[in-house]
Amino acid sequence: MQDCDFEYEILIHDDASTDGTQEIIEEYVQKYPDLIKPIYQTENQWSKEIRPTFSFNLPRAKGKYIALCEGDDYWTDPLKLQKQVDFLENNSDCSMCYHSVRNIFMTEGKKDIIVGYETVNNVKFTSEEFIKRHYARTVSLLFKTTILLNYPKWTFESPIGDYPLQMVCALHGAVGYIGGDPMAVYRVGVPGSTNDGRFGTNDEQKAWIIRRLKNFKKSRDLFNRNSSFKYDAIIQGHKYWFSFTMLSAGLYKFNRLEMLKLYIEYIPYPLKANRDHFIFAIRFLLGPTLYNRIKKGKNKNND
Repeated sequence: MQDCDFEYEILIHDDASTDGTQEIIEEYVQKYPDLIKPIYQTENQWSKEIRPTFSFNLPRAKGKYIALCEGDDYWTDPLKLQKQVDFLENNSDCSMCYHSVRNIFMTEGKKDIIVGYETVNNVKFTSEEFIKRHYARTVSLLFKTTILLNYPKWTFESPIGDYPLQMVCALHGAVGYIGGDPMAVYRVGVPGSTNDGRFGTNDEQKAWIIRRLKNFKKSRDLFNRNSSFKYDAIIQGHKYWFSFTMLSAGLYKFNRLEMLKLYIEYIPYPLKANRDHFIFAIRFLLGPTLYNRIKKGKNKNND
């Protein structure tokens, strides 16, 4: 559906799908042989801890820019690529640009949300501004292919690939943001994705929280070390905020000993005695039933 005044290629890596995906890809290859360029694996590479995107797909890219669209996401604006390419062509100091995305949740009862910087105008962030305050959904990225030249080896040690990619881009220049409506959809909670288990059983949600905590910490620590701790205060603050938020959300999914161990492991940053910590401690000590009973009684008195 993309409407562009430039040529582009669609590089597809099928990681040994068993659901008929290869047949669908072949249908498109027959229709657009000069556009669709697939790779078919006979053995799943991800399960062998090989990152297919970086190992197979990106090295064969011939274009000046690269846009990513993972299997569970999709683009919705036919001018997405044109807008992003125009921006980078007119802002040579930028290494990457992105836009807002609509999050669609794969569970009943949760409304869609729009994730992004709220503006109708295009914006340019310095490296530090982006590293400090912003983060892009992978489906919204467009970056210079030259970023992949001498791509740092430490990124392959990260359990997630999108964060290191964005940080490397930020270290190579400013980052642009395309204002306006969302131009893509990010589906949350798709089985097999990084959000698998988020809306599952209690044990599945616990496993998801622990996995998220570990992945966040390791990816940020790797970037911190390999950027010579230049952004240490920012990164430590991110780790502190993320871990506290995740543990607060999962407070009653773990028993008290489990929660205490997680708190000690993932919130080593100097604690600040603020209202959020006070409430967290009270809820932790009282337990959910007594805390909610007291809170309900307090609200009655206030009324």
